[in-house]
Amino acid sequence: MPDSTETRIAAATGFVKQKAYSKAIPLLKAIRKDEPENEIALGMLAAVHAEIGMRELAIEEYRGVLGINPANHLARFQLGLMQFIDDQPEEALDSWKPMLEIEQEFMANYHGALALIQLARPDEAAPLLERARSNMPQDHPLRPDLMRVLEQ
Repeated sequence: MPDSTETRIAAATGFVKQKAYSKAIPLLKAIRKDEPENEIALGMLAAVHAEIGMRELAIEEYRGVLGINPANHLARFQLGLMQFIDDQPEEALDSWKPMLEIEQEFMANYHGALALIQLARPDEAAPLLERARSNMPQDHPLRPDLMRVLEQ
């Protein structure tokens, strides 16, 4: 009897944690072959491909995750972050848009504000920065960066 999907996901997760991507990728692809709609396997593939520099494939896979589950906020955030890093602030904002009204959300609001500042739209960035400030934990590693942006 073949291993369950959960067992294979757990094994792939272990490989990813060990940075044994050459072992994780075929296992995740096998899961996808058996279960094309498995958003966890596809999301992990996207994360691995992003980590090893296969950015275009990772972006395509994050979009695939959102095609399976538009409410997958991790895939949505990661897609927007990759677009932002690739100097595509408008595309990043489009990706993050559904997240910007989530009550306790702070990462998409912070990065969305940075994208708006990059686009010379500081008035639109201000409320996003305020939401990020209100919701970001005091001990979050990005908190000092957020505070510097607010001081400008």
